[in-house]
Amino acid sequence: MSVVTTNAHSATVLMLQDIHRNFQKAQSRVSTGIAISSAIDDSARYELSSRLMARSQLINSVNNNISSVLKTLETTDETIRTMISLLDQASDVAGRAIGRGVGSFQGVRSTTDINETTLVSAAAVPGSRLTIVMDGGQQFTFTFGTAAATTRWGEVVNAINSANIGVIVDYMPATAPSITNLRFRSADGRDFRFGGDSDRNVIASLGAITSGTGGALNIADQFVLGAVAPTAAQTGFTISFGGAVQSAVNVTGATVIDAGSALTFGNPAGNYFTWSTTTATNVASAITAINGMSVGVIAELVNSGPGTTALRLRSASGDDLEITAGSGSFAGPAGAVRFGSTTDIRQTGYSADLRADHSMRLIYGTQYDDIVAHIGLLARNNPVPAGRNLLRGESTNAMLGALTSMVWVQGKDVSTANLLGLNQAGSTWTSFSNALTSIRQVAAARTTLLDLAARIGQHQSFLADRYAINRDYSTNLSGLGRDLVAADIGEESAKMTALQTQQQLAVQTLTSGVVNRLSLVQIMERE
Repeated sequence: MSVVTTNAHSATVLMLQDIHRNFQKAQSRVSTGIAISSAIDDSARYELSSRLMARSQLINSVNNNISSVLKTLETTDETIRTMISLLDQASDVAGRAIGRGVGSFQGVRSTTDINETTLVSAAAVPGSRLTIVMDGGQQFTFTFGTAAATTRWGEVVNAINSANIGVIVDYMPATAPSITNLRFRSADGRDFRFGGDSDRNVIASLGAITSGTGGALNIADQFVLGAVAPTAAQTGFTISFGGAVQSAVNVTGATVIDAGSALTFGNPAGNYFTWSTTTATNVASAITAINGMSVGVIAELVNSGPGTTALRLRSASGDDLEITAGSGSFAGPAGAVRFGSTTDIRQTGYSADLRADHSMRLIYGTQYDDIVAHIGLLARNNPVPAGRNLLRGESTNAMLGALTSMVWVQGKDVSTANLLGLNQAGSTWTSFSNALTSIRQVAAARTTLLDLAARIGQHQSFLADRYAINRDYSTNLSGLGRDLVAADIGEESAKMTALQTQQQLAVQTLTSGVVNRLSLVQIMERE
């Protein structure tokens, strides 16, 4: 059996196909919101929309660059503000250092870098000693044990301070950055000495220590080597500041002082005393007798060279000391214990100033140097993209639109103390003028950073405004571009409803036609 189609039937089928295509198109527009998705739909509107959208994307790309530069500027501004805050702290520390002034102390400080973990001496041997003897007789001896070569100063210092003999040992900043000296200072105004039984290797570790009036340091003559007992000539090294006078000839404790000898001594204030003897005696007995007078003058034997000693009289009160008269063995030119010249015994030993105590200033100076170092560290580690650290003198640029339209931001290298002008280290604050110079340099550095921050702020404000303009312009362009190709959702929805109705009618028409034709064919076949 064959089915015969009519023109009406074919037209209905074509209409259904057209309805289906239109329905799919309307459905796509409703789901995407776009009415013109290609030039086929509307070449003019599609072309214009594409240009507007492309322009919007280009401006967004420009704004991405501006945003990156803005973040660099914002981060740099925050770093600068932190640096300025630290400069304010540095200025405050310098001001406090100046306000503290300079004190004084009675003692000595090492010239070597020593802290609590520093080895005393790799050459120290078991049994080696460090002895400190106070005027008045109190003394303490630290004896090195089996681990002598690895003993550290912290252990020695703790032992001396715990002995409480009148000497305090502490650590104080040196006049060089990151260096610490060891200080021995009298706690009660008395002078003291490092005993001759101290190992010269231990004394040598203190460096070139000096005394106000105690003479020059001569380690080889004044101290033992190792753990041996000292000779009579190894008398140690006295840290003293009162006037001192030493005999013009070498003597020992056994040197004879003739009967009838006398020695007059005192201070310029008029306090004079005379020691004399009516019988022959010796230097050792004279020393005991003079010290027993308790007049603030100490008599002692001191090293005067390799294997030799001399008699020294020293003021224990810090005053000048005068020898005004002498007779017998104390008078020249043949006196066995002669003072002065061969013709004039008179002699004056002048007191010395106490050590300038810059410890507090130097402690503040250490804090200042740490702050300055941290400022440089902040600048060097400014958290910005590589090559854009304005605080190291690098630059950054922002494209405003066309390739030739750019803003360049040039930085300034402030990544070290010298570049920032902070050349006066806190370790030099033993001088008032140096601390004052540091304050002036901090003020100048602060001005430098404020100027840099102001320049960065100007660029930041301009770029932020440009970013906002570009953002709004891009939004408008993209909105116009979308509007040109946008679908009217209400209209397309109504169209879909109408198409559905048309589709239903066409289907009904097609179905009715097919049924009628099938019925006619069946009648003809029965006939």
